[in-house]
Amino acid sequence: QRQMCIRDSHWSDIDAMLAGAAGLSERVRAGARATFLRLGGDEPKVATPDAFRAAAKAGQAIVSCGPFLKLEVGSAQIGDTVRQMSDLLRVTATISAPSWMDVDQVELLVNGQLKKVVRIPEHQGALDWSGTLTASVSTSQDGWAILRVRGDRPHGVWANGNPSYAFTNPVFLDANGDGWRMP
Repeated sequence: QRQMCIRDSHWSDIDAMLAGAAGLSERVRAGARATFLRLGGDEPKVATPDAFRAAAKAGQAIVSCGPFLKLEVGSAQIGDTVRQMSDLLRVTATISAPSWMDVDQVELLVNGQLKKVVRIPEHQGALDWSGTLTASVSTSQDGWAILRVRGDRPHGVWANGNPSYAFTNPVFLDANGDGWRMP
């Protein structure tokens, strides 16, 4: 599933949390940060206003200046709630980036705390990396998990010399099966 960039800033009926980037109604340059939504397919016909609203309300978003991320906890994806019955959280991370984009590490954060850092091996060509990250979590309270990726080499002048980064919206962890509540 391809993630499509938000180009319209008129979202008056959205009440969901979104990880965001400024200037969404402006033209987005390669290497500049943008918010991307998972729309459920890569055909242009799926990019309807209703699909954008539904994905935004469901929190199915990442913010990126280039790398694309996918976060899964079991079958749950970004914006979903999953029943967390074990004190070991197991996350599948998938990262894609072009060959000229530096991506050095992926980080797992749980409830805002850095829990795991995995170095991405040096690679030739485009990056297509997938791995499993684990972290200890509380099963007595609800929580949330996000992924963040970083590079340490700056992009060119077209990206204002900023290094690569991206982060996901959360997967929400329901500890006791009564629905997710802010920890």
